[in-house]
Amino acid sequence: MGIIQVVVIAVIVLIGAVNLADYIKKRKGSGNSHRQNGGGGQGYTHEPPTYSNGENYYERLELDRTASAEEIKKRYRELALRYHPDTNSSPTSALQFRRLNEAYEALSSPEKRRQYDATL
Repeated sequence: MGIIQVVVIAVIVLIGAVNLADYIKKRKGSGNSHRQNGGGGQGYTHEPPTYSNGENYYERLELDRTASAEEIKKRYRELALRYHPDTNSSPTSALQFRRLNEAYEALSSPEKRRQYDATL
């Protein structure tokens, strides 16, 4: 192996290490504090699950209550791509993504969805 190849490999490894360090810093500061306080997320309650602006889980996923499981899954995937913090640089994208996940978790399970619908 020539000296140029060794240098190129070393640069690639260094760039990977820097990117990994940035990724870890970003993840630590991205609001994962729900793991530190016993789960459940910050400021979220389980009764009745609506947002501060009065939005419910169906509104969060931009669906109506009659949406099928397949429609919920499809819409979640579309919105997850839009709001994922790794692809969206908006300062509120992490919060939007957590809210989206919370809504999908409640509506994707038939049992949890029945419980949620009973609260509406």
